[in-house]
Amino acid sequence: MTPEFDFYNYESYKKPISEEFIERHADRVDWEYISQYQKLSEEFIERNADRVAWYYISQYQKLSEAFINRNADRVAWYYISQYQKLSEEFIERNSDRVSLPWINYYQKLSDEFRTKHNLELPENNWLYADKETKRKVIENCNLYKLDGDYVIAFKGIRSDGYSKYN
Repeated sequence: MTPEFDFYNYESYKKPISEEFIERHADRVDWEYISQYQKLSEEFIERNADRVAWYYISQYQKLSEAFINRNADRVAWYYISQYQKLSEEFIERNSDRVSLPWINYYQKLSDEFRTKHNLELPENNWLYADKETKRKVIENCNLYKLDGDYVIAFKGIRSDGYSKYN
């Protein structure tokens, strides 16, 4: 980490920072920004459990189900339900903690699970759309071009759907 790191400028936190640097400067760093913008190991998070912002950890860090179980009283289940990839077994074991409406919308669930829990297929949910439906939506919005299975996005788009850099 360079000596010109600005502890008071949130833009500084958007660049990768080593866990070693963060711990060396634990009293100076902004833990909310660290929790939100840095890729953190589960071991690091647990060592700094009283410093991290758990609602950001729950939302922005990739967490294992074992980690979530160990920290069940710290994680924000609302965000866990939306942003973490969860198995149906995990959802069942934690049905009193997860948000089923968010699970229903943000997790890809089997038909058997949906039937068992009386959950309807969410309308207009990209997770369940087939490839052809997705292709048609992308073609019709005029914001992207398709090249085979690839979607080409432009940084700047004019109202006519063409790149403003052409």
